[in-house]
Amino acid sequence: TEPTEPCRVSSSGHHTRCGEHMVDSGADSFPQNELEELLMEAARNPARRDAFRRAVVAARLFVLGTADKQASAEREGQARAKVELYGILVEGRRVVPAFTSEARIEEFVKSPQPYLGLAGSDLLDLLEPDVGLALNPSSAYGKEFLPEEVRVLRDLVAAVRESKEGREGSRPV
Repeated sequence: TEPTEPCRVSSSGHHTRCGEHMVDSGADSFPQNELEELLMEAARNPARRDAFRRAVVAARLFVLGTADKQASAEREGQARAKVELYGILVEGRRVVPAFTSEARIEEFVKSPQPYLGLAGSDLLDLLEPDVGLALNPSSAYGKEFLPEEVRVLRDLVAAVRESKEGREGSRPV
């Protein structure tokens, strides 16, 4: 599957179809952080898309959802909360909206909603195999990751984790 590309709004400030999703006006408030800078660069320059993908995996993303305060599972001796993510339908596809900042999530919702901040790699671990990820939906710059692209991001996470484990395991005693 050919990945969809990050998008930007036209200079007229109107809705623009870009790749597989819609983007909206509000370009004046971009960028607010390094991830948004990379998103904008990736929209203009395909050579920056790998750096953007790596940044998504490493970034703190904000998602609509809740976390159960009670520990529901244990992993590596640490309590882990049960997380429920809220999804949306985009042209019949299930996606989880994620945002590059709290300001972006506030632009998206029309009334107060619960949300969480998660590492991109942790968010990817929570997504079901047939669910995509919509980064900054309805913002001036956004990106929809189709389920196939989410798998690519998961592979990137796995490679980073293996690399870290390999370096930690090869230290002299």
